[in-house]
Amino acid sequence: MVALDTLNQDVLFSILLLVHDSSRHTIFSILLVNSVLSKAAQPFVFRHCTLDFTQFTSWQLDAQNSRKPSSPEPFALTQRRIQALLDHQDNSLVFRAIRNLVIFSSYSRWDPKESDDQPNENAVRRYSFDENSTPEDQDPQIAKKWGALAQLISRLKHPKNVTFECNEPVPIVLLQALEKHQSTVSLHVLNWTRRHVSTKVGDPNEEALGHSPCLRTLSAKIITGGPHMDYSEPAFQRIVALAPNLDTVHYSTRSAGGCVVYGFSMEEMNEQSRESARFQVEHPMKKSLKTLHWSWMSPNSIKTWETFLDLAQLTTLIVNSADCRTLQYATEQGSFSGVTELKFGYSRRWRDDGGPDEDTVLAQFIASFLTLESLSVTSYGGPTIIEPICTYLAHSLRTLSLHNVEGSEHSREVLSIKDLAKLQGGIPNLQSLEFDINRTLDGRRERGIYAVILTFSHLKNLTIHYDLGIQHHDSSDGYFDGADEDSARDIWFAAGPPGLQSLTLYFGEPNRDIGFGYPASWVLHEQSLRQKIIVRPHERDDLRDQLVVEIQGARKSEMNTKPLNLDQLLAASLGPLPDEDDDL
Repeated sequence: MVALDTLNQDVLFSILLLVHDSSRHTIFSILLVNSVLSKAAQPFVFRHCTLDFTQFTSWQLDAQNSRKPSSPEPFALTQRRIQALLDHQDNSLVFRAIRNLVIFSSYSRWDPKESDDQPNENAVRRYSFDENSTPEDQDPQIAKKWGALAQLISRLKHPKNVTFECNEPVPIVLLQALEKHQSTVSLHVLNWTRRHVSTKVGDPNEEALGHSPCLRTLSAKIITGGPHMDYSEPAFQRIVALAPNLDTVHYSTRSAGGCVVYGFSMEEMNEQSRESARFQVEHPMKKSLKTLHWSWMSPNSIKTWETFLDLAQLTTLIVNSADCRTLQYATEQGSFSGVTELKFGYSRRWRDDGGPDEDTVLAQFIASFLTLESLSVTSYGGPTIIEPICTYLAHSLRTLSLHNVEGSEHSREVLSIKDLAKLQGGIPNLQSLEFDINRTLDGRRERGIYAVILTFSHLKNLTIHYDLGIQHHDSSDGYFDGADEDSARDIWFAAGPPGLQSLTLYFGEPNRDIGFGYPASWVLHEQSLRQKIIVRPHERDDLRDQLVVEIQGARKSEMNTKPLNLDQLLAASLGPLPDEDDDL
């Protein structure tokens, strides 16, 4: 047997890189083996560097001043850490080894006179300076905060990625340091934040970010529904239109909720339209994105994207909500012909408005993607979606997710045993499958479904969404309960094909949208009951026959419900199979 420390440096580097990427903490153990492995492993200690710029809120600072703090401010610790790195010589291993630099914070304090009584989400996203504040190159406070980090970036020898995930605008001093000293680095902005939602066009931070040649990823999660004019979306689109090398875009929104709804006068809305139009770029740089993730899609949004994006080159499209009219337009225009990964939520009409049949439009939309490898549809409706999937995506599809959200008014539609059998025969190379099961008291449907899933010979990943029976929330039947480790293992053995690598079970809706006002009682009860359970074989080769079960959320023993016992359902579901002619 060849000892690890006798391998040549290239082979040893490749092995240690795999170890670092899968289990970074193992590198610190390798340092202690012997001098040869310690020397080889040292660069991997600094390969990934994370800097926490979280600052204390004013009430935390007051608590510090009044008593001995339990822990120092993360930002202060980070500044000392950066200074210690800067004390190294230019040819130090530290500067040569760092490849990925991550800067994050959960709270940013700009003005020491800030006087928030309690930390809250609005305080985190609000900045004490207003639209007329001085540019940051004239603000000593910003230079003091980011100057050391900019100096560190300028001294790195071979960085590849810089990730900025702070609740504040990307400082110009960092963008300048990247452009001047590290022009080939990929900048990933994962929590794009504005000075204020009502900031108008021309913000220097946003203009600098839009023109940065390093920007590769731009991601924003916007909270809507506040009392101010919100120009977040046109400002975001302006940066996308300006950025020369952008390849991944993620823009999502959610309502702030609450019982207060803000409205604007017609004059204010007209002003908002005029100011939004000013964000448009006269001569945008048309670019080819790899990934586009947007909260909603409409014919107008597609037309806007086409002014600065080559949509035909897009490979991944994720849209939280798109209606029938939008899908019909996209199909007619052939807007996304190159997409290989598609994920969207289908926004169905509340009532029949005389428009085209929604299921037909959905089928035509899916049929327009001839090279699709991954498809995920939320609120897909009924089984009519199976036919176009098996007809047009039979040989290309590898990943399929079909999910209908459980509601309180009526039972959701789910795939039948015959539908699943059709998928099994129509998509021979399917490797990942996600679908819904509505549980029954006698377990007959579940029993038949598990038997069909066992015949998916290439399946590696299986995800099942079980209902909680919340449509019975006002009846004496009560809710279904969840699962424990034993019942999760039973599902693995009942439904898992031989090559299965991961089984994920959801009990209750994992990501339910909640609108204005106080949540209904069944929503709160669902939150107390829902679970996510992951089952997979043990990662050790000598223990592969053992299953590891991870339960997130409520424990079955802690659930407050009239139980329809899942163990009894599983016992029934593992009994004799129903006749093939049974209507399940």
